[in-house]
Amino acid sequence: MNSFHHERTWLELQDKFIPAHWQPAILLDLMLQHEFNSHKLLHGTSIFYDDLLDSQLCISAEQYFKFISNCRKLYPGTDLSFRYGQRLLPGTYSDYSYFLKHASSLHGAFQLLEKFGGILSPLLRPEYFIEQGRCGLIWRSGFGQTSEHVFICEAMLAATREFFRTQSGIQFPWRYELDYVEPSYMEQYEVNLGGSVSFSRAVTRMFVDSQFLHQPWPSGSDNVYLRGLQKHSSLSHQKSQDGFIYLVNKLILENIRHGIDLDWLAVELGLSPATLKRKLKRHHSQFRWLLDTARLETAVHLFKAEGFTNEQVASYLGFYDEANLRRSFKRWTGMSPSDFLSSLC
Repeated sequence: MNSFHHERTWLELQDKFIPAHWQPAILLDLMLQHEFNSHKLLHGTSIFYDDLLDSQLCISAEQYFKFISNCRKLYPGTDLSFRYGQRLLPGTYSDYSYFLKHASSLHGAFQLLEKFGGILSPLLRPEYFIEQGRCGLIWRSGFGQTSEHVFICEAMLAATREFFRTQSGIQFPWRYELDYVEPSYMEQYEVNLGGSVSFSRAVTRMFVDSQFLHQPWPSGSDNVYLRGLQKHSSLSHQKSQDGFIYLVNKLILENIRHGIDLDWLAVELGLSPATLKRKLKRHHSQFRWLLDTARLETAVHLFKAEGFTNEQVASYLGFYDEANLRRSFKRWTGMSPSDFLSSLC
């Protein structure tokens, strides 16, 4: 079984690791263009206007979420997340943006986004996947399902779609599966994302047919791209940029076959069960919800990518029988396994 060896290898909501003059400053600039008052935008964040211009200052995820919440409440439309996202990549984030801007293909861009995800997308980590003739990014929350989760998902989906389009010159036919319910402003998805979109899925992800994966991009440079991967390797010994919930979710997924429970998870993290419960609550999560979500994601992968039967999936996930698996699917999704799978993109 996989373990984090009882070391604190994660970031929590209050840890200050997000450079204030990068993505938070972009959102502030966008809001100030609409002549919003900076004091109202930053109310309750313990951040001041000059902080977002300070190249040495970092803010916490908690402060960032509060800032986003203020912006959403003040902004009159439903397109703020998409407009914000379209400004985020490749950005001006030191060498990280330089390497990303010189990605030579979709494959290269996916790799760099995953490797530098803690910098380029500090609240929502991207993971590169390839399966069954399609490829794309899975987006996992670093700090739990906060009230700003949908906003962050919309922003990062818009950011990557716009980046891929401008760098490649290709209008990729993206498909999206999103882990939240359908919003009331679907016209914004049609305008800003396009493609096929389905909601209330096991995990948020965007994907496209693998035929586009290695198609060369005109502005790419293999030499620069490879230097970016080498830089990531040289930085691998430094403190993780992964959020607490991201790492908890990763640990659950990696050990999903072993009948894990909260006590086991607490031991693996070097925490008491009571402390783990408090941390999960502070990060807007519960162990049972995380376990059920991981089981659903794993079951969908086994059905679709591996061609498992109901019996095989039930056995893999430790269910007593197929009926137990079907009942769990009904509880997770409101549908049977076959009906849920048929609803996917």
